[in-house]
Amino acid sequence: MRKGINIKQRTIAIFFILFLVAPLLGLFYFTPTMEDSHIKNAKKSHGEIAKQIATSLDNYLYASRRELESLAKLIESGALEKQRLDTLLSQINKTTQFFKTFYVLDKNGSWVSFPRKPMFAGGKVPPKSMRWINKVLRENKTIPMNVNVSKIGSLVSGFATPLSSENGEPVMVLRGVIVLSEYNPLLSFIKDTKIGENGYAFIVDSKGKLIAHPGVYMNLDSYDAYDYSNYLPVALLKDDHEGTVEYEYEGQTWVASYRKAKSTGWGIIVQQPKKDIVIFARSGANVIIIYGAVTFVLSIIILFMVLNHSLNPLYMLIENIKTKKLVPDNSFPMDEIGQISYKMSELYSELIKSESELKSSNLEKEALLVKQEIRDKELVASRQQLRNLITHREELLEEERKHISREIHDEMGQQLTALKMEITRLSDKLSDDQEDLLSLTGSMFQAVSNAIKSVQRVSGTIRPAMLDTLGIAATIESEINTFMANSSLQCEATIDLGNSTLDKTLAVSLYRILQEALPNVARHAKATKVDIDLRKLNGHIILEVSDNGRGITDEELTAPDAYGLIGIQERVNLLDGTLEIKCQAGTGTKLTVNIPVKDVHDD
Repeated sequence: MRKGINIKQRTIAIFFILFLVAPLLGLFYFTPTMEDSHIKNAKKSHGEIAKQIATSLDNYLYASRRELESLAKLIESGALEKQRLDTLLSQINKTTQFFKTFYVLDKNGSWVSFPRKPMFAGGKVPPKSMRWINKVLRENKTIPMNVNVSKIGSLVSGFATPLSSENGEPVMVLRGVIVLSEYNPLLSFIKDTKIGENGYAFIVDSKGKLIAHPGVYMNLDSYDAYDYSNYLPVALLKDDHEGTVEYEYEGQTWVASYRKAKSTGWGIIVQQPKKDIVIFARSGANVIIIYGAVTFVLSIIILFMVLNHSLNPLYMLIENIKTKKLVPDNSFPMDEIGQISYKMSELYSELIKSESELKSSNLEKEALLVKQEIRDKELVASRQQLRNLITHREELLEEERKHISREIHDEMGQQLTALKMEITRLSDKLSDDQEDLLSLTGSMFQAVSNAIKSVQRVSGTIRPAMLDTLGIAATIESEINTFMANSSLQCEATIDLGNSTLDKTLAVSLYRILQEALPNVARHAKATKVDIDLRKLNGHIILEVSDNGRGITDEELTAPDAYGLIGIQERVNLLDGTLEIKCQAGTGTKLTVNIPVKDVHDD
């Protein structure tokens, strides 16, 4: 009989070789792979953040432009006289949501009305400003203003729109001013944007000069001092490029994503030192390698001990075969291998007999398995199609809600705001002895204010705009405040997502689940308090809603008309998550949603 290396020796040799190869594999393959993966993910995350900031900036500037154009239409509805313009602009300065101040210029560049700076009235703008005045009047449309220094030394931007006479000819220009040298929305977009340990975001104008930076106070001096036009991402933006790039800056390599705001041409740059990404990747790789090495060594020791004990009966069987002893020795242990050795001769004779029967049986089983496999595939495909259809329906529904909410908020909100201003102007023209009319205008003013609040409430109920701008945390807090205002329940919320940013589908689903759960508590639980907990844990997003009410019953859980719970379960299923409802009579109900996520970005 041939002799050679036995199983235990081969196993030890293989594990020893693997033990030597594993560190080299970790050093030359695993660690570089993790570094490349983290850098790739960081670039993707930076790009999403830059895109989000650019979108928020564009939405803000679009809304401010709409407000200025609406105010221009209001002004054009009457005579373009200084006294009337002063009165209207004074009122507008108190109600504007976006601008610091307004003023009106005529064709010659003379200030016709500037309530905030009445000393400028009658004066003229610098000659270089006539270019944008002439452009507005010539093109008869609203234009964005470049960043420049105002007459009083402030760093400003904004929009300018024409004011037309009764015959439709543009004769004046209404300017809305956004002051960049004070705390402004541009800085709010990037102030809390934290990218890793040392990363940050900043905004430059179309010339490449800095206009918003979390670490720089913007004024005239800093605007002139911080010219980033030669920095690679800014230079690429000026050439109408968008994307991600690695470049040298401040003595180190940076990973930067750059996007352009479509409304103004301003650039948004999100960047992070590359060494931060590499250090984080290497720390993770080292932990995995050390854990793998320890596990590997322990596995070798345990496997060797089990292998040595388990193979002893087999070695005894081999010795019996060598000596032609067909009947097993009684010294065989009665464990699995010992029993196999004892039964081997008996089983061999039956093996040939069973072989033919097994072949025919296998053919029948294979046919059944093929049919079952086809049915299983068809069932899986059908379920996936149904899930895709439901997902598509929900996406269309959310888009329609978003569109309707925006139309209600923008169109009706602006019209009601204009009506409110007209009522205020009418009230100012009434004398003190016209008490009935003053009382009527006061009632009208209050009714319009209530209507504006109703528009905002209805718009927020259909689809809160802050879900897209401020994120899920702020939206949940707003929903809870609204819920408490409309019920007698007390709510406490704990939200801990770290620096994670949820994708749009997940954020909307979590909001809709909470929107369904809270009214159910108010209607059925007979509770006095609700606790909401939203957190990220080990690659999962967990939402818990618990109350101190009577506790839901098994009949209510399985009722066919429990549409709220059915809707929550369906949303959770679409996200491959789990829904758990725990209850005990008299102690309340706890609803737990657990969603596994792969696309949560750490800012």
